[in-house]
Amino acid sequence: MNITDILNEHVDADGKLNVVEAEKALKAGIATDYVPKHDFNSKNDQLKDANSTIEKLQKDNKDNEALQAEINDQKARADKALKDLSAHQIRKDAEDALRDKGVTNIEFALFKLGELERDADGKLKDFDTKFTTFAEANPDFVKKADAEEEKPAFKLYGAKPAGVNKNADPTKVSLAESLGQQRKAEIEASAPKAWGEY
Repeated sequence: MNITDILNEHVDADGKLNVVEAEKALKAGIATDYVPKHDFNSKNDQLKDANSTIEKLQKDNKDNEALQAEINDQKARADKALKDLSAHQIRKDAEDALRDKGVTNIEFALFKLGELERDADGKLKDFDTKFTTFAEANPDFVKKADAEEEKPAFKLYGAKPAGVNKNADPTKVSLAESLGQQRKAEIEASAPKAWGEY
């Protein structure tokens, strides 16, 4: 708003100023274009109060920011621990299943099976198909269920043991009976004689 322009608008052809109309135009212009000093001071005080409140809240929330960061860090650690626990449980279940199927080298089998997951029922996802593929590709690492385990062969030197009574209490079988009758005779012959048998 330019005061000179308002005054020039209210000058008539004779060069006289229409004061009443100019005053009304000035009041209307001041109300729209200018802020009264008491309103300005009031708004300025409100702005200062708002800024000081913001600064105070920022200072107070610095501790909250650190606390929030620590909470987020603890949540991340808890999530990682939960994932590790789940992976450990999956691995243990896989090891148990491989033992049940007769796998001789569990670590190699786990490596060959790859990453395992649980399905919606909580069972190992695609475990049987992966195991079948592993067993076909690596038959030496899987014991046959129908074949008996090979027992180590050993050979007795010397006397052959006599027949053992399977119904006898093993705690009451003497050493001589377990070695056989022939060995019993050898032991008795070499045993020291009682007084008077010489």
